[in-house]
Amino acid sequence: MDSPYSTLKHAIAMFWKCDVPRDELNDASLLTTHFRNALELCQTTIIKMDYHEFEPEGITLIAILADSHAILHTWPEESFVMVEIFTCGKRSSSMAGIKYLSDVFKPRMNDVQDKIIKI
Repeated sequence: MDSPYSTLKHAIAMFWKCDVPRDELNDASLLTTHFRNALELCQTTIIKMDYHEFEPEGITLIAILADSHAILHTWPEESFVMVEIFTCGKRSSSMAGIKYLSDVFKPRMNDVQDKIIKI
């Protein structure tokens, strides 16, 4: 029997030289809003979200999703952002969230990996 959760989607994006002000990459409230918007575009359900602020700068956000997890890390001093979105289910679309975040962060260089795994 083919389970509705037998399709895994794993997207990893690395955004270098983001063309946004450095302080935006260290603003937990703003990053949480962008991350939530991205995950909603993925058509996934957020169970819980939390973040940690590093000293002197940098933020890690994590979302526990009904169908797995997502993580966003920033390195403001390097204008670098890394995002991982891992979902299961036929409805979700990890790449919709990655595209949104790419539009938000405006990287000059990026590396995006998108894998679909059938189990």
